[in-house]
Amino acid sequence: MAGSRLSTPRAGGARPLPDLPQRSGRALSRAVFAALTLVSTAARADLDLRLEAETRAFTAQARGDAALAAGLRLDHGPRPGEALVLEAFARADAREDARSRADLREAYYEARAGALTTRLGARRVYWGLTEARHLVDTLNQSDLGDDLDGETKLGQPMLEFVFGGETTALSLYALPGFRERRLPGPGGPLVYPFPLALEETRVHADAGVLHADYAARASGQFGDLDLALSWFDGIGREPDILPCLRQGSGFPGTEDEANCAVLDSVTAAAPSPNLLTPLLQALGLVPSDAEIAAELEQRAYANLVLVPVYDRERRLGLEAQYIAEALALKFEGLVRETRGERSYAAVAGFEYSWSGLFDGAQDLGLIVEALRDTQAGLLSARYDHEVFLGGRWSLNDVANSQALGGVLIDSTGAGQTWSLEASRRLDDDWKLGLRLRVFTGGDPNDLANVEKDADELRLTLERYF
Repeated sequence: MAGSRLSTPRAGGARPLPDLPQRSGRALSRAVFAALTLVSTAARADLDLRLEAETRAFTAQARGDAALAAGLRLDHGPRPGEALVLEAFARADAREDARSRADLREAYYEARAGALTTRLGARRVYWGLTEARHLVDTLNQSDLGDDLDGETKLGQPMLEFVFGGETTALSLYALPGFRERRLPGPGGPLVYPFPLALEETRVHADAGVLHADYAARASGQFGDLDLALSWFDGIGREPDILPCLRQGSGFPGTEDEANCAVLDSVTAAAPSPNLLTPLLQALGLVPSDAEIAAELEQRAYANLVLVPVYDRERRLGLEAQYIAEALALKFEGLVRETRGERSYAAVAGFEYSWSGLFDGAQDLGLIVEALRDTQAGLLSARYDHEVFLGGRWSLNDVANSQALGGVLIDSTGAGQTWSLEASRRLDDDWKLGLRLRVFTGGDPNDLANVEKDADELRLTLERYF
């Protein structure tokens, strides 16, 4: 939104909250009990409770889904300059088991002393300012099981130091541990060409589970210009999705794990020819080379699975925004290095806002952005060369009615993604939300086009306490 600053979260209301596995249910129960205990003993505690009913319709798949969710947030200030923050979430989904889980989304301690702010615990930190894609937003893992837009984030354990004043800040991060990206499972919107083998996920970290990632970000406001420069060194949050031969399929290299060197494994599985092979084939006593190749291809196809692979990467990011009255020029760019290979990505565009429309209260914004990414993967290929055209509409009424919509167009003709998000408060305690996402165009026979049947209409009704 025009006028937003880099030091504040991007516009769009309260952010959706991520989840952890079901096994964290006991931890959630203990956390909720601890939160309620704090509320009863601390006069300076602030407790918010949210209940949500959700229904989803996947129009291209002619099926639906429903879910119930609850969110709890506690802000407690034990002493001046200190804060304890706890945010818990739980959802029960009628169809998609991967979405039924409980999670401690945030649980951290904050202390302020002069120009220094220290935070320790699990947090969500949002970077970036463009609308179509948030390139530099790299500290937290995305939960695509919750929504394909990647806006839902998982909490990341971190130690954060922030030095700064009102217009400039330097943030330093130590990020122990790593969380895998949540991908839609059976019953979800994506239809994968092969089974998704999450149990085979590979994380290439030098120090294994004890590794730590590091990041830094310097930001400043210089009149109408906002700038931020960030650095990240750690496990990349976006996995490469590789086709592999499943473990135990009988192909070489699949005895203990899935083998992602598919061509080499299939070639090694072919019988070795000898001097008698041509004669035996001519007599019809053994299969021909074409028959052997067809049989191996059929066996390989039947045993292919998709394996997420995470590599360590270094990335340098830049955010820039220049505001000239109703016009906001925005840019996000990065240079990343993975497995010794360097790639580039950028989002650049503008948002122009008209204020006081119709009855003098409504605002309308036009958004135009261009995307380019030289690193393509199964889940990120749609961002390699796109243009986003969209609009933001706000009624500025008591009900806080607003809508954001647009279309992401692949300039190579590979398809379009249409989206609409709208919300309106029914009164002080109730809120109604709508999300629509439609995928058009693209080659339906392209195995990488996993979103071709992911059209979705989602309605939510939230109750705040």
